[in-house]
Amino acid sequence: MRIIVLLALLIVPSISFAHPHSWIEQYTTIEGKDNHITGLKMVWSFDAITTAYTLDGEDMSKAHRHVTLQKVGASIIAHMMPDHFFTYFYRDSKPVRFEMVHQYHVTMPKHKMILYFTIPLAKPLALDNHELKLLIFDPSYYVDMYWDNIHSIKFSPNLQGHCKFHIEQPHPTAKDVSYAMSLPPDADPDYKLGQVFTQKLKFRCSQ
Repeated sequence: MRIIVLLALLIVPSISFAHPHSWIEQYTTIEGKDNHITGLKMVWSFDAITTAYTLDGEDMSKAHRHVTLQKVGASIIAHMMPDHFFTYFYRDSKPVRFEMVHQYHVTMPKHKMILYFTIPLAKPLALDNHELKLLIFDPSYYVDMYWDNIHSIKFSPNLQGHCKFHIEQPHPTAKDVSYAMSLPPDADPDYKLGQVFTQKLKFRCSQ
């Protein structure tokens, strides 16, 4: 079972016959220490409808709210793990390996659930001016995940002044859009679809 099932995305009649079914606004901090990149700090804000359905039937009373939100967070992290936490990081087109996610928590300040988590790198990356590329997406495109603008990307204090970046927007064709909009909710997942619609963060860091 994937996070798609966990979040029960097929719930709104107006979008029940089109991809995507859910939206996550994301904020990413590239973390570093001692002239190395050490991890990726994520903040994901879920849309209000997905939040409401995900928490439907859960005990959100004042006494149990914190425990409930952490349980939901643990389930999301566990279900994303086989898909690299929906996060794909490359150095010169070669995948960068991650460690397990252990730091995470969920809040709900208003009507939107917010997931905070950190993905540590298996091995720190030196600031050697190699091209780095980060993509965050659901391969099946049930979930649309996006950075709203360049202010959604930050670098930790140890990296500020060392890195230059830009966000490359996707350019799906009219055929791609038509195909995504035509997929019924019970269609077999197309795991190539998400990458067609995802943004790419490209950056270089040097000492």
